[in-house]
Amino acid sequence: MTSCQISLGTVKFDYSKVPLAEDPKTTEFGLVDLLSDRIVSLVKYLDGKMAKYSVPTCSAGSYVQLVHKRTKTKVVATAKLERGKDLNADCNRFSSELLAVEKQSVAAQAKLVEIETTVQNLEKQTDVGLPASVERCLSGYVNWEIQTTK
Repeated sequence: MTSCQISLGTVKFDYSKVPLAEDPKTTEFGLVDLLSDRIVSLVKYLDGKMAKYSVPTCSAGSYVQLVHKRTKTKVVATAKLERGKDLNADCNRFSSELLAVEKQSVAAQAKLVEIETTVQNLEKQTDVGLPASVERCLSGYVNWEIQTTK
């Protein structure tokens, strides 16, 4: 089982070299000394960030992992937000198209009612005029018959 503890103490590196009394003392810092100071500072900084966000070290692992998880979450949330915006835009576009189609439907229904009224009026005119027209034709025929039989 792994331990989930991070030490805030100073890290000391064992160089496996015991300084000798005869070795001259130099004031130069080696690369290892410089890096160890920077690494310790970085680890302390990252531990402070972990403490700031109140994330248990067992669940996050490290501040870098925490930032990675949060960044990933923000990317997913941003993608979902963008998808939601796209869906809203599509919905608005379809709503406006539906409204236009409904207006066209109302206009077509009004035109249909107008045409049906015109057809009914023409049928009435035909119903009224047809018997008179037939009567005239029959009278003309009867008159012609009478004239030709004479």
